[in-house]
This record gives sequence, structure tokens and C-alpha cells, in this order.
Amino acid sequence: MFDIIIKNGNIVDGTGKKGYASDVAVKDGKIVEIGKIDAPAARVIDAAGLTVTPGFIDSHSHGDGSVLEMPDMDNIVLQGVTTIIGGQCGGSDAPCGKKDAKNYEKRCTVENWFKALEQSGLGSNVVLLAGHSTIRDMVMGDLANRAPTADEMEQMKAMVAKCMDEGAKGINLGIYYTPGAYATTDEIVEVGKVVGERGGVISSHIRSESIRLVESVEEMIEIARRTGAKTIVSHHKAAGGPNYWGRTKITTKLIEEAREQGVPIWCDVYPYEACSTSLWATFISPERQALGKKKIAEMLKTPEYRKEAREWIEETFINHSWHEKGLSWCLMCGLKELSELNGLRINEAAEKYGKDEFETLFDVLSANECVGRGVLFTMNEEDVANVISKPYAMIGSDGSVSREPAHPRNYGTFPRAVSRFVRELKVVEFEEMIRKMTSLAAEVYDLDTKGVIAVGKDADICVIDADKYGPLSTFVEPGKPNVGVEYVLVNGVVTVEHDKYNGALAGKPVRKA
Repeated sequence: MFDIIIKNGNIVDGTGKKGYASDVAVKDGKIVEIGKIDAPAARVIDAAGLTVTPGFIDSHSHGDGSVLEMPDMDNIVLQGVTTIIGGQCGGSDAPCGKKDAKNYEKRCTVENWFKALEQSGLGSNVVLLAGHSTIRDMVMGDLANRAPTADEMEQMKAMVAKCMDEGAKGINLGIYYTPGAYATTDEIVEVGKVVGERGGVISSHIRSESIRLVESVEEMIEIARRTGAKTIVSHHKAAGGPNYWGRTKITTKLIEEAREQGVPIWCDVYPYEACSTSLWATFISPERQALGKKKIAEMLKTPEYRKEAREWIEETFINHSWHEKGLSWCLMCGLKELSELNGLRINEAAEKYGKDEFETLFDVLSANECVGRGVLFTMNEEDVANVISKPYAMIGSDGSVSREPAHPRNYGTFPRAVSRFVRELKVVEFEEMIRKMTSLAAEVYDLDTKGVIAVGKDADICVIDADKYGPLSTFVEPGKPNVGVEYVLVNGVVTVEHDKYNGALAGKPVRKA
């Protein structure tokens, strides 16, 4: 007897092929039969009028940072995501070298971290890339603004090898952020060769997504060529304002030319025009970041440093692209002090206090010891559409496991990819979008048992109403649920099902324990 039979569905198998009518049988966490199935099962799901797809794979997630505290991963699974690729933009929850850190024993090694996850009852599968910046700090000291010694380089390479031996799929770079920004291309290549030798992946938040976007993509192509590692340009975009919009036409052409030459390079993308990152990383120069947040917070109380910081921001942002916009493109959130400013753009906060925009920003940074996030409306939908249309572009949220979302991508990335770029803009065919959300990421990350509806694959399965599947989350209400998610199976277990009596009118799926 089968555990589950999903009957009468339209199977979109994740390969990009057109859908077909069929049944799917599941037993012991695997897909064991596809076709017309007349056999007993512990449970039968009627998928008439619905679409059956592989579980979605979030190719760029920061969920590793909170999954120990929130193992149910509800905001992830309620999108239909059954696997996340965690450890991105230079950091990873493991390994951890700070003995006073939270959950240190569970995080001190990748091996310990995976063991802790196995015991926590995860809502979704988790893949990890070890953080290059995390490892660099462990070996060289926090925020070391220098080149590694020969001995330190060998230590970093050994740590990368150990992390991969313990289950990491490779490393991630955050060379826009410190301390990754202090690493040269040659340093990255030397460390990355360890990844290439093991058939792993290097993902990267590149050095610049605005003024030096083209050169930054060229650097990633060079890293891919020299290391032989599968290399991913993370959340590929042209940000920073109108002066940089349209440059993805140049960078995608560079990627395509490199791929034609056999260079193993891909990208991922999220379906939004606004990104989100820390106010610290946005508004404090990399050179000054080496001093640490508390020191900068104190310096921001002085007119001398405020003058310096203002000049850097004006040169970096205002003079190049935002002459008339000032700082209105940044919405602030995650503020513990001056929390009444959460959800306001900097210009709105300045008006509230009757102050200059820069003085308001510096007050916020100083009061919060440089902790807080910004939602940055610095992108253009034409660039998003251009990148998302490329056959080598995966879908990644750049989001996290969270119950306090600051950006709608935490709840709505995958539904929005379909609703906006398939149904509304018709940039990508539905079957191709499903491929981007499933088998493409499985191929890049060597997840051999995932990403396709086929016999022998893991029973990570979504059943959706393809005509309705979409988000309700917005930048004003980023934590609202999705519509059109009927069932989600993770490793053969039904973890989400639409309850017609509970929340159906709001379109909210109900998580079943």
C-alpha cells in the first residue's frame, strides 16, 4: 500500500516540459510510481484542477541564521519551498569560532550544526554554504583589513575543506561587505580552488551592484574560470539608481559569453524592485567599518565624522544617481531605538523630526549602535525581468526564516515570481519558471534526489492552483500569506494543506503538524 497518492493533477515535472495529466504515488518519502494508479493508499489527495510540481528550492536564503530557533520554517514552507540553500553573502551560521556565541556547541562545526538540525524537526530541507567571511574572521581576526599570511591562507583552505567534508556544498562570498571586501581576487581564487577540487559551489554577493557592476561580474567570471568551481552571481541586479539601470544587459551578455566558453557560472534573482540590507553596510564606508559598529556609533556623535560620512554618502549615491531623490529611496526597519521610525523612508523621518535627512540618518545609526535594516528602492523592473528571463537564472529569496518580516520576499518570493513574471508580465512561461524554481537549482547544487517529479526522487511536492498562486505580502504589509498553495509535501509528509474551514476566505494555508 502506498502512503499517499496524488490523483488527477496536472504534472509540471520541473524539467521545463509541458504539463501532463497523471497520478503520483509516494511511499517511504520517495516518489515510487507515476501514471494512472488504482491502488490502496493511506491517504489520497484529489488534485483535479490543480498543478503538481516539485517542491521549490530557494537558491539564495539566509534562513540558516535562524533555523535553530524557528525550525518549523513556516514562512518558507507556506510558499511551497521545500529546500533552502543557506549561508550567503559571506556569512554562515556554522562554523562558529566565538565560544560566547548563542548555540555555540551546536554551531562550532558544520557537522555539529547539521546534527542539531536533524534533531529539531525541520519544516524544510536545508543546504549550507560555508561563509568565506565567517572563516576569514575565525582565522585572521574580526574585520582584518589586510592580506592573509601564507600560514593563514593554508588555515582558511583547510577550514573550507573541513566544512565541505562535513556537509557544506561549498562557500559563499560577501565581497560587498566587510571583511570580504578586504579580500583580493587572488585570495578568493586560492581559497576557491579547494571548492573547485571538490566539485562544489561558490556563490557571491559581488563587490558592487551599481557603479562597478560590470567589473564585479567580470571578477566572478574570472573566479569561476580560475577555480573551476560552479559560481553564482547572487541576487543579480542593477541597483543604486537610474544611472545604473539597464546595465544587466551588459552583464548578462558577459555571463552568456563565458558560459559559451565553458565557464561554470550562473546567477540567481528575486522578483522585487527593492532590496534589503543593513543600514551599516549601506551608509558606512568599508574602510570605516573596520572600526566596528560601537566605535562608529560614537563617532557619529561628532560633527567631524558626520561631515566625512555625509561626503562619502553624497559621492557614493547622491552625486552619481540620486540628485533629486536625496535619501528617500531608503525605508528603515528593525530599529530598537527610535522605533517609531520603523516603516518610514529617511525623508519621511526627517520631516517628522524637522531635521535634515543626513542628520536624521546619523541620529538613527548612533542611537541604535549602527544596528538596523533598510529596504532600498534602488532597482528597475526591466532589469529584474531581463535577469529572470535568462535560462541560467535561478529564483532565490535573499530572505530569512522570520516571523518579523521587513521585506515581502520572506513570505512571497516564489508566489510573486509566478504571479508577476509569468501571469502578468509574461516574461517567462510557467513551465520554465517552475524549472528555475526546482530542477535548475538541484542541478547546480548537485541535489540529485530533488527538483524533479520522477520515480526515485524525494517526495518534495507542491500542489498549487496555478491560476491563483500568488502573494498577498507587500512592502507595507510584508508578512501577509499567499494564495493558491493547496498542499506541500516534504520528504513524503504532508506539512501544509489548505483548510477549507480555517482561513480559506483569507486565502491562508494552514500548517498541519
